[in-house]
Amino acid sequence: MSRGSLEVENVIFLLRSALNSIKLAIESLGSPVMAVSEVARQNLTSQQSMAIEKSFLRRATALEAQLSLTRKRFSLANSLEALRLLEMDLGYVRDNYFKSEQVFDYYVDLLHTRSENGVGPLLRGCDQIAIESLKRGLGPLGLDIPAVVCYLDRGEGASILRSGIYLWDGETNPAAIIKVVRSALPLPKLTAILHECGHQATHITEWNKELETLLYEAIISLGGSRGLARLWASWVPEISADFWALHQSNFASVVGLSEVVAGSPKRVFRVIPGDPHPMAYLRVMLGLSACKVGLGNGPWEDFARAWQLRYPIPEANTESIRIILETMPLLPEISRTISNTKMNAFSGKSLNEILPWALASPLVVRSFLNNDHSNFSVSTNRLVEQPLVVLTCFRYIQMFGGRSHEWIVENMRNWLTSLALVGDKRGDDK
Repeated sequence: MSRGSLEVENVIFLLRSALNSIKLAIESLGSPVMAVSEVARQNLTSQQSMAIEKSFLRRATALEAQLSLTRKRFSLANSLEALRLLEMDLGYVRDNYFKSEQVFDYYVDLLHTRSENGVGPLLRGCDQIAIESLKRGLGPLGLDIPAVVCYLDRGEGASILRSGIYLWDGETNPAAIIKVVRSALPLPKLTAILHECGHQATHITEWNKELETLLYEAIISLGGSRGLARLWASWVPEISADFWALHQSNFASVVGLSEVVAGSPKRVFRVIPGDPHPMAYLRVMLGLSACKVGLGNGPWEDFARAWQLRYPIPEANTESIRIILETMPLLPEISRTISNTKMNAFSGKSLNEILPWALASPLVVRSFLNNDHSNFSVSTNRLVEQPLVVLTCFRYIQMFGGRSHEWIVENMRNWLTSLALVGDKRGDDK
């Protein structure tokens, strides 16, 4: 055998070995649902499992098709030049596999949290809160509700990896993946789930695009500067999600938000160019203003005074003071504009028409609680039939009912577990 022929044979041997290795890796990728413990799988619904499994079947099919084409080219390669081109093809398949592997590991990690002691049923209850939030807003528009999977993680605030977005491997995310932080489970801070559902809803409806223009023009028409209008328009991605939560849990969502964004005056008054998160001080004040505009007088007025005492405006820097002073008189009209303007994204309806303020108003809350706000006065069935109202009620009990932290934790844990069980029986998430 000539030296050239031997070199070709050696390269063929190495490439064949690499092809076999990547073939085995692709065949082993499978579904992350099957890679987690039985306990974790038991805390997934059939809809959740099916959405994830179908998604990874698509990934495997695409990778196998790429590999099949590469193997066919390999069988025809008979020169060093052809083998060098084949090396590029193999690198393309390998890179795509590693990207899908990254998605696989992400899902395995988050699904594993459902196997932690006592956590699975609580997360299933959180799933039901999220599903109800999306149904309430997207249902009137005739839009499909994506699969939702909540998981537990460290940190200060919740987050979402939206269903339908493209992931690292170029395939779409099969479910709305909502991070619930350990410090919030089980506490009234779970209103953060509603905010994350707002991000999912705005992705589906494309409301943010329309709201950016609306808010910019509204601030200009109210006498605000173009700089202020541009700033508020840049904050729309978070403001829209805030209002989705506000219209479902009003005061409770603002209190929950304040717990996340509170801190030193430097933090609360900070404005970061390009960051979609509004100045924390104004973000809370906007939520409180929206409650007053939508619901009239209420506990949000006392909370606003307390928030202002806690964070005196003179403690902010010069630029933040300017933004605050220019914005504060505009907050009521900004709130009305966001809540009451009919939007193409909502099929010609306003946010208040698809998610009326009355959904969890103080009047409705009072109908669920006894006179001193220390406990529920309705049946267990009612507690699982109206999860958004009950989540709001727990915040009112915490703030006005005199209940201990331990009482809130125990009763919310029991409620979330009941919510998960009833949701399974009804097939609401199937």
